[in-house]
Amino acid sequence: MIAGAHHSAEWAMAVLFFILSTLCAIEASTSIARYVGIQIGSLAGGFSLQSGLSLLSRMLMAVFMPMLGYMADKGLISDVGYIFLFLLSLGVPCALLLVLLFRDWIASNYIGILRSMLTRGGYFPFRRELVSMRRRGRFLGRSISARRLVIVTVLSYIPYYLAWPVTMLLISRHPDNRGFIMGLTSVLNGVNTITLVLFVDPFLVRLAGLKNVSQDVYSDQLWVRILSGVLASFLFLLFAFCTS
Repeated sequence: MIAGAHHSAEWAMAVLFFILSTLCAIEASTSIARYVGIQIGSLAGGFSLQSGLSLLSRMLMAVFMPMLGYMADKGLISDVGYIFLFLLSLGVPCALLLVLLFRDWIASNYIGILRSMLTRGGYFPFRRELVSMRRRGRFLGRSISARRLVIVTVLSYIPYYLAWPVTMLLISRHPDNRGFIMGLTSVLNGVNTITLVLFVDPFLVRLAGLKNVSQDVYSDQLWVRILSGVLASFLFLLFAFCTS
């Protein structure tokens, strides 16, 4: 009976992390939305498509949060070890890697959706157009500003990807304080939001007029998020080991 409950908890956690990984992948693809907006000369269209993707990610979060709360109330999270949580947390960078590998296919669909928005006023139907997100220059290698952008972006996304594994670990160890712990996730996510709004987005807006440069930067953003996700997973493992 106990073994069955433990197995059920692991499956439920796997579903949670699948939803979380999908959410993060959709959110990461907003860089591609901005990229295709620049590609066809419609910055406003790129931002509008980004808003639509952000809405989709919020819908998934609306599914994720009640499931997490239900599992916390039922004590299912306490049945899962931190090594298993670490392995599940690697699902986020793996999902981001899939976005990177299929970025041309995603961009081809997004540019079709964007043209449909501009001509028909809706997302569907759309016609996929071939587009390549290969880098055109060496902006990242030459520019000090671009290197700083990478560092700031990595540091801003680490708390974002670290928030949920740490939350689940803390709930498993302090189930009586689960409400307070779940509330703390807003602090970590807030660090990401504030950093992006104050530092990253203004820099990207400034580059919007430089087509090739801005396309390279948006392409690099996918690599940056993967790096953040991997670092967050290993920081979680270090945190779990040091506090065990």
